[in-house]
Amino acid sequence: MTWYIKALRNYFGFRGRASRKEYWMYMLFNLVILYALWGLGTALDQPLYCFTYALAVTIPTVAVGVRRLHDAGHSGWFMLLVLVPLAGIALIVLLAKESKSEINTYAPGSQATWSPPPPAGS
Repeated sequence: MTWYIKALRNYFGFRGRASRKEYWMYMLFNLVILYALWGLGTALDQPLYCFTYALAVTIPTVAVGVRRLHDAGHSGWFMLLVLVPLAGIALIVLLAKESKSEINTYAPGSQATWSPPPPAGS
């Protein structure tokens, strides 16, 4: 549950990285909540529960996906593949790739391998 909360706290955070575990745990909890709200909405004949929740988590879902792509060394613009029929399969492959620990053009490496540059004039 902490991964889900962490992603929601970083609601508009499109910079940085998200580990595979962070992304997939967020997606797991997101799907569980969506299905629970869908079931509740069906039982109460109120389909707006699921729709409202899905609308509310659209931005953090895209943001954590972009951060996940950055962690794998890809541009966040690859998230647009979801809009192309059958290209979503390629997006899933990119999201499931191994993390790159080195610094890339999108985000610094993991905390274990990256340290900030020394201050200017040192």
